Formats: sequence, C-alpha cells, structure tokens
Amino acid sequence: MMTVVGIMRAAVPARRGRVELAGLVDREWAALAVRQLGETFAEFRRWQRRTQVEAVAGTGLSNSTLCRFEVGRRSLTLTQFVQVCAAIGAHPGEVFLWALPPTNPEPAPIDPATLVDLYSV
Repeated sequence: MMTVVGIMRAAVPARRGRVELAGLVDREWAALAVRQLGETFAEFRRWQRRTQVEAVAGTGLSNSTLCRFEVGRRSLTLTQFVQVCAAIGAHPGEVFLWALPPTNPEPAPIDPATLVDLYSV
C-alpha cells in the first residue's frame, strides 16, 4: 500500500534547481501579483509612518532591495517578506489579502447541463 507521500514522489519526478510550473501559473498574473504585493507593502509602510530604512533594519536587506520590491522589480523570499512586515507592524497575511489580484477576473461560462435543481433533489 502506497502512502500519499509515496504517490506524490512517484507522480512528481525529482529535479534539481528551479522547478518550472509549465502552465500551472500564468506568468503575467504572477508578475502582476509581485508588483501589487510590493506596492501594497509600500502603502502599509507609509500608513505606519515607517521609512524604508526602518523596514529593513535587522533583516539583512538593503534599502535599494526594498525599493525595488516596492516598485515591482524584485521579489522577496517568504522569510524576508515576513521580516519586513514585522518591522513595520503589519501582518503578512493582511498585506497578501489586500495585494493579490483575482485569479480569474472573468467568470467562466456555465454549462446549463451541469446545473443541479436543488428543489428536485
């Protein structure tokens, strides 16, 4: 009997280096998400009346790295993002919720054949 981990290992070949998502994530959406995350972080930082220097204090990041993140030209690791959020007093989840674009801005067409009449059940 195979475990879930065993099934996943069998289904996903081990690869070294960067893993390509090949069609699972739209690259334009991902670029938009990174840009909006940086811009939203900058808004939170300004709302908290914190400077970029204060936001990177103790994180090991440079001021220019944070500047590039805020204008969407660079991404941060999750650890770096959590650290700069903590430095300005913002919860990372809240910044994510305000920042990320919708995954599907236009609703998919509905096939009437797949609808279920709840009153007939």
